[in-house]
Amino acid sequence: MSVRLFPLPVLCSCLLSLSLCGVLPAVGCSGASDIDAVTLELLKTADAHMKTKSYAEAAEAYLKAAEAGNARAQDVVGTLYAIGRGVERDMAKAETWWKRAAEQKNAVAAFNLYRLYGESNPNEALAWLTKSAEWGDITAQMTLSVHYYRGEGVERSLEKCVQWMRRAAEQGDPTAQINLAECLERGEGCPVNFEEAAAWYRKAADQGNAEAQNFVGVYYSRGTGLPKDDAEAFGWFLKSAEQGYVDAQWNLAACYADGRGTAKNSAEKLRWLEKAAARKHPRAQEALGTCLLIGEETKQDLGRAYSLLSAAADHGSATAQTKMGMLCEKLNNPAEAKNWYRQAAAQGEPTAQVALKRLK
Repeated sequence: MSVRLFPLPVLCSCLLSLSLCGVLPAVGCSGASDIDAVTLELLKTADAHMKTKSYAEAAEAYLKAAEAGNARAQDVVGTLYAIGRGVERDMAKAETWWKRAAEQKNAVAAFNLYRLYGESNPNEALAWLTKSAEWGDITAQMTLSVHYYRGEGVERSLEKCVQWMRRAAEQGDPTAQINLAECLERGEGCPVNFEEAAAWYRKAADQGNAEAQNFVGVYYSRGTGLPKDDAEAFGWFLKSAEQGYVDAQWNLAACYADGRGTAKNSAEKLRWLEKAAARKHPRAQEALGTCLLIGEETKQDLGRAYSLLSAAADHGSATAQTKMGMLCEKLNNPAEAKNWYRQAAAQGEPTAQVALKRLK
């Protein structure tokens, strides 16, 4: 599994979600039904001040709500003290307020305590991380999953890694859904299950995740975990490629080249090869370089061909190394040609082996 963990927020992650959390029930927020009218009004006032960046007024209102026992307000007050927004920065007070919120099972506050203790008190940090994850915070669940994957502060366990990844995935997090799908593909911490992997990729893809959209296309293309359907594969590759996902751009170019799921279209093939090659995709660099080398479907351009093929060859492609040998021969540079042929021949590339004998 390639561990994907969205960047951990700074100690005040909740500030980023104040406008979303508002006074409605959410992860790490007190439920609206538990808030009395006075506290509810204080939270509305505080949230309004945050939107207008009136931080001192916001801090005053949050503090009143926090002193009245509201867990979300307590967490936010801790955050304000941590970054010195609307109040003077004071990490001791931040810790105190986060603990008061966490004692009410506020998951965001528990995660902030994990970030606070960090390396200074790893056991305490991990304890709060576990509580945050148990109380439903997606970021905490993903982070704890990675701890188990890497064996950081806990005994390494792929099974527990998958368990926490699944809990985050079930809450709809696309990063967790992709990680879980990869575990199911490879049988890491769980049995191999391509059908379930495809289902998780699809959930992430339906949220617009470009990486997942590409994977759904691959599954349809191969008929793995999903029925083979080139038209569906093309559609998903297109969605992903239009978002700039480079592997999908390469896959889309291949569809246009072979007429898989769509009509053959040289212009579109070259357009998507250009996009993928510009992002340094080695196979796209080689394919586009080859077109430019032989003048296939485009005007011959040995200079650009050299640049693209050498980049692909440097990534270790034996066929690109062979083509570089051919190109160097065209450019009357037998010494460089031999060097490229030699590298390709060492990988067992037959054309290079023959060319190397010819040039001796």
